[in-house]
Amino acid sequence: MNLKDDLKNLITLLQDVPSLAAEQEFEPLFKNLEKSVRSINEKARHYSGVNWPILIELRASLKAINSKHLARVNDRLERFGLRIPSQPKQRAEFTVQCARRSDAQEILKEIRKKPEDILREEYYSLVRLSSASAEAHLANMSDAELSAFVKRHKIPLKKRREGKKTVLDRNSTINDILLRLEKERLATQA
Repeated sequence: MNLKDDLKNLITLLQDVPSLAAEQEFEPLFKNLEKSVRSINEKARHYSGVNWPILIELRASLKAINSKHLARVNDRLERFGLRIPSQPKQRAEFTVQCARRSDAQEILKEIRKKPEDILREEYYSLVRLSSASAEAHLANMSDAELSAFVKRHKIPLKKRREGKKTVLDRNSTINDILLRLEKERLATQA
């Protein structure tokens, strides 16, 4: 028998013999049962409206995130107005709140995204743009953002010398990226 069957049998027994709870040998047991049921109900209220399968997956996904990737995940969750807390108690509450939300599935997808998928998505978002839009997007990046983009996507960084310093050659780098994007566009169209 499982707990559900045991509880049904107990309820049936109490309905058939209501004086059973007042019997001297059963009275302490029923008082303990009453306290337990109340505390279970109190805890269960906290989980009302929770999507349980998503809650379980969220807990597992949050455990898999290390501190190195937490900032990136939090950046992706900004569009939902969320931020993963660092404290375990706050994380437990965060998972419950997320599992109650209507967009819980999308939040879970963002948390589960692998770094490679994010890079691929970032690159192909540029491929989908027109040449002029991609060029404008790249031109609007700061030198640091452009250098980081080039490093993330393993594109050779074009540099030039200015006196004793070696600096980023923005135009050559942007042109090289645009050529790669155009090749990718042609490959996907064929």
